[in-house]
Amino acid sequence: SGSAASSANPYWTIANSTESDTLSGPSSTFGGTTTYGNTVSLTATRGTSGGPGGGFGGGGVCIHEDMLVSTQNGQESIHTIKELSPKIWAWNNETSTKELVDLLQINIVNHDNLYTVNNLKLTEDHVVYLEGFVKASVAPAKTLENYEVTAAQLAVGDRLMKEDGTLETVTSIEVLAEEHVTYTLKTTHGNFYADGHLVDSEI
Repeated sequence: SGSAASSANPYWTIANSTESDTLSGPSSTFGGTTTYGNTVSLTATRGTSGGPGGGFGGGGVCIHEDMLVSTQNGQESIHTIKELSPKIWAWNNETSTKELVDLLQINIVNHDNLYTVNNLKLTEDHVVYLEGFVKASVAPAKTLENYEVTAAQLAVGDRLMKEDGTLETVTSIEVLAEEHVTYTLKTTHGNFYADGHLVDSEI
């Protein structure tokens, strides 16, 4: 449910069955200045996936809730971000620079098709970026089927793009058992940093 006053910058609330996922807005603070009237669209979806590739959006493209996001305020939990709507660090591939950009949308959902790539926990079809801004995932066929995105097969030895400008060699790719709370978020550039790794929004 939601509510809005009749104004150009209405205050909104999205209520969910789980109290911790109830969202409100729209004020945010950046550089000591509080801004009202953000146009950010936030969603908090609760559900369970039906096995690998099942669940939200016809697929399982998400990041484990433990993976912190790089924001204007530093490394923050997705649960803090949904309350504060900070600007998000993302990669502008046209200028080859990291930029603070607007947060456009958040999705939070449960999934059971996760893998651990080094220390990064993500669903099998979530796109990460390799050296040269190359898209890759653990299950490229699922990525293509669910999101019509062509991705390379992620493999040990590949090099992940990192927020600090370095590349991290993939040394392990392992199944992460059980169901977990996961998220993804959309930014102006369609990507963000999770646990210091550049990943795609896939929204």
